Amino acid sequence: MSDEDPAAAIPGLEESEIKIEVEDTPATDAGLLYDVPKLPEAPVFYPTPEEFMDPMKYLQSIRAEAEKAGVIKVVPPAEWKCPFTIKERAADFQFNTCVQPINQL
Repeated sequence: MSDEDPAAAIPGLEESEIKIEVEDTPATDAGLLYDVPKLPEAPVFYPTPEEFMDPMKYLQSIRAEAEKAGVIKVVPPAEWKCPFTIKERAADFQFNTCVQPINQL
């Protein structure tokens, strides 16, 4: 284990005071704890029903801000209904898989 500050590897982060115990590892058996860097919260967007009529257009409109964050959460309006759910088509829904031999990659 390195003595380097884990927060130093990611610019803009401060080392968290939180320590977690890693279960089922030799480090746990030795009683070692690991420092967890504090990550910034992901931005959360709450579009209006009008904005979310075309979800892809809405995502394009927030793209610049989303790219800065790296990850975002979009909470659709309560009245929005997903146009396709597997539950509704469970009887006839199927997706094809393919065999990909890992030893041939």
